[in-house]
Amino acid sequence: MFKQIGIAVLGICFLFFASVCFAEYKKIKAIGSVETKFIKTATTGQKKLALEDAKKKALDKYIANLDSQRVRILNNVKDQIYQNINTYVPEVIPLNDGHWENGYWNIDVEASINEAQIEELVNKYIQTNIKKKEETYISFVFVAREAESIRKFEGKKTERTVETEGYKEKTAETEGETAGEGTKVYEKVTGGSVEKKADKIKYQSYIPEDINSKVSEVFNKAEFSVVEPFEAGIDTKSFVNDFVESDEISDATKKAAVDAAKAKGLNYLAVATLDVGEQLVDQATGQQKVYVRVNGYIWDLNGKFIKKICSVGPVQYSGLGEDPKVAKTNALINAGTAAAKDLVDQLRVKQGL
Repeated sequence: MFKQIGIAVLGICFLFFASVCFAEYKKIKAIGSVETKFIKTATTGQKKLALEDAKKKALDKYIANLDSQRVRILNNVKDQIYQNINTYVPEVIPLNDGHWENGYWNIDVEASINEAQIEELVNKYIQTNIKKKEETYISFVFVAREAESIRKFEGKKTERTVETEGYKEKTAETEGETAGEGTKVYEKVTGGSVEKKADKIKYQSYIPEDINSKVSEVFNKAEFSVVEPFEAGIDTKSFVNDFVESDEISDATKKAAVDAAKAKGLNYLAVATLDVGEQLVDQATGQQKVYVRVNGYIWDLNGKFIKKICSVGPVQYSGLGEDPKVAKTNALINAGTAAAKDLVDQLRVKQGL
């Protein structure tokens, strides 16, 4: 029994350290300062204060590069962040031994920003300050397509061939024959690159299940109640069929979807199209790499008329993997998640949150 407990404890410890090791932080460089008017060196305590100052400056620098909505939210809770600075800036690495200048001891550092904790703080703020009497319902349809086959057309060009041939003709005076040469010009159309028809691409379209949970997570964290398309009476097959034939979803499909969603009492409907590109080899890693281009928008169903209040794209994201399938899945997840976050941020602005 003790052996089993020991194994369980080791397993928990392994998961903990694995999560720590694989946590991804944003690296920000900053300069920490502490006042030392009378001496040009810093005590151990002053060096510690300089590193704490560097953490705050690195965090401020990180926040300044976020979108305006997050900047506003995080500035409102700046004191709370500073009080728990080690949670949001868990690591700071000195880049030199420090130097004294104009009454201050300064040190250059590289700080690690825990972006996951920052995002959690933003979401908590939204949840606390959101003003609504009832749930806000949203459904989404994210449809993807990729080339099933490509029919390439060879270009057409014209070749001009000149041939010379001999001839003989009689003269009137001598009734003899005079030799001479004549030319004939022939033209023929062959393959080439002067005139070229566009390649014909046959697509296959589908609803990528790989991104559904990620997109739902983004909307749920933003305090929206996600409704599955089938619950809202939305025919996702019509989106799939449209995206096979055209770059756009047809007006008939859009109208049927918004009418069904509105009839079910939904507040918003999000739609995105994801175009999967060709598989490439990433020169830096040697792994397979796939790009996905995404366009998305949100319809506001509250009111007499349907309004498109948020949009994103066209924008391109990539994904890496040991094989094309993994790379494509990662690219779809990256594109779908990023588009959903962008739409949520815009929607927050519209709602005044």
